[in-house]
Amino acid sequence: MDVLFKGFNDIEQIVMIIKTLGTPTDDTWPEFKVLPDYHKLIFPDSKGCELSEMFPGHSEETIQLLKRFLVLNPEKRISTTEALSDPYFLNEEGELSFDPSILPLFEKEHQQE
Repeated sequence: MDVLFKGFNDIEQIVMIIKTLGTPTDDTWPEFKVLPDYHKLIFPDSKGCELSEMFPGHSEETIQLLKRFLVLNPEKRISTTEALSDPYFLNEEGELSFDPSILPLFEKEHQQE
């Protein structure tokens, strides 16, 4: 497995993310313009790309879950709790298809509020 956004520095990493997910707009992420150093950078104008083209051969469920994780605006990004209710992780009976006790637990300081 390779890194999805493999930039050699922070600026290149941001450019790769924007080329993939699209340039943030007031509609997609209004708070983007108030981030520190926003006005120091000029971002490429990009509509983004289709994740199904980046991940050929993966199921529609996989692509839909990726789309929910790969959202620039953190307020609109899926949480881990929501992700565990996604059809990708559920069996035909609507239950988790794995034992959740195998998942790592993180200290409170690693969790978003």
